Amino acid sequence: MRIAFLLAGAGLAALLSGQARATGIDCATAEGLYGKAICADPSLHQLDQDLAVAYAKLATGASAGGQALIQRDEHDRRAYIEELCAPNDKACLAAAYRQAGSSLARFAAQPTGAVLLPIEQFTLRPDKTSVLIASPRIDSPAETWARGFETAAREVADGLQADDPETDTVIDYRPTSLAPDLAAVAFSVWTFPRGAAHGLGHQVAFTYLPTQRRGMRATDLFQSGTTWSGFLAEQALAGLEDQAKAGGWDLMVSGPGELEKAIADPANWLIRPDGLGLYFAPETVGPYVAGEREVLVPWADLRPYLSATTAFKLP
Repeated sequence: MRIAFLLAGAGLAALLSGQARATGIDCATAEGLYGKAICADPSLHQLDQDLAVAYAKLATGASAGGQALIQRDEHDRRAYIEELCAPNDKACLAAAYRQAGSSLARFAAQPTGAVLLPIEQFTLRPDKTSVLIASPRIDSPAETWARGFETAAREVADGLQADDPETDTVIDYRPTSLAPDLAAVAFSVWTFPRGAAHGLGHQVAFTYLPTQRRGMRATDLFQSGTTWSGFLAEQALAGLEDQAKAGGWDLMVSGPGELEKAIADPANWLIRPDGLGLYFAPETVGPYVAGEREVLVPWADLRPYLSATTAFKLP
């Protein structure tokens, strides 16, 4: 297995007015097959510029060390793209740039008052199948438990890789919450089996509890002995029925019991300011065209089922 994870040189760690340098390929001085190929195609050149701008925006507000790490990641991603695609393969180059843009858009969704930055890894196998994994790093505020969160999140991300070595995998995340007693992200997992008509995507939520030094469990939120999972299933079914009616797609669930196992798993929970989001992967409750689904259950409706001593302060 070859790993296209290359450390940038000292020049790439230089900072410009406290921000990452957003230059991309300069077509006036471009050299080499890749630079010339990208500059010869206006759409590829625009994608290259967009990539540089996205990384620069991600660095806005980051510490000096965080900005250097972002520049390293940009360097490594560009090296990965060149290793993945032939310089004359416009379709491959465009797809790689667009995938990068999609991940960077997710990274940029920062929680209020905090900066989380990605730790990106780019793996390219000899047969050209690839594994891209990003896990979060807390850049600010400074938290004594940050390393524990980062280690636990990286373990979760690594565990989401596809077992099939002939499947391309992209694992990235978007931050959902950061507080003194909670850190949460939603991992996005996309797999692309060879020969498949389309990729397969789903989401896995990870909520870290600093005091407990572990991921959240159902008993950290709900009172044991209550019928909380049945209530969530009923709320989820009602919400999905409304979404199916509004979207014109057929709901593939006939009763709340079919949802209870999925919604009882904290990996399908999103901690929102106004409630608990219940996540459903594509094709689990509706046809592929229905995509991912989320039903929000307000905190006020959950009060009768919540633990008297929840592991974190509710929004």
